Amino acid sequence: MTGGHRWLLLSLIIAYATIGRVWAQDIAPAQVNVTPPAAIDNDVTRLLELGERYMGMNNPDYARRPVKIDLNAREKAGMQAIRVFQQVTALAPNNQDGWLWLGIAYTEKLHYAKKAAHGVPAHTDADIAAGIAAFRTALRCQPTDLLCATYYGDALMTFCANFDAAHDFWDNYFTTAKTDMQRAMALTQEARACLNKAYFGKLHKTLSADEAKTQYANAEHYMQQASALMPRMGSVLTMQELLQQYHDDICGK
Repeated sequence: MTGGHRWLLLSLIIAYATIGRVWAQDIAPAQVNVTPPAAIDNDVTRLLELGERYMGMNNPDYARRPVKIDLNAREKAGMQAIRVFQQVTALAPNNQDGWLWLGIAYTEKLHYAKKAAHGVPAHTDADIAAGIAAFRTALRCQPTDLLCATYYGDALMTFCANFDAAHDFWDNYFTTAKTDMQRAMALTQEARACLNKAYFGKLHKTLSADEAKTQYANAEHYMQQASALMPRMGSVLTMQELLQQYHDDICGK
């Protein structure tokens, strides 16, 4: 898959839905110690902080500032993050943050080596399956949470290329959404699923030219609705640009 094809699959930016991340310290994972307090709730809070810190050590995208540790420590931090978030979900099975972070750790941990000093994706098919299951569980804990929904829906598209499942998920989410922002995001992601299906269906010849155009028209329809709800929302504007960018590829000039 070329860079351009991959870009179409990437997550849309959500302005407000950023995960609260702790400052990653300039220390190796082996130096991080947590003394469990008596209260389980406090255990969970501290373990979440520790897991987030490990995730920031492994993947710089999850660090609030640069973390200066060697490649071996970065490599180990990814698995340490998974183990910590597994502890969280065992202690607090209804804690949506624990399940969300566990899914992130499974799907976004990086592998480091001399030939991959900047890190490359380290997930296996089993990791992806476990990550999607974790995202799904996070949603069960809080069905209308937009951040959990976005990670789950994005995983269906990005890792599975299952555009129909992603579309159906967001269509169902729309019916339970409580705010215009949630509804606009659902419509935008439905449009994204249709656009991806149209583009890759035409590229791989799994859709006829007319079927691809129909999917593109569906994407435009969803975006008209999303724009009516939140015309200046970042994800709406980004999706509108994508529709313009890929119009000729799908519908012809």
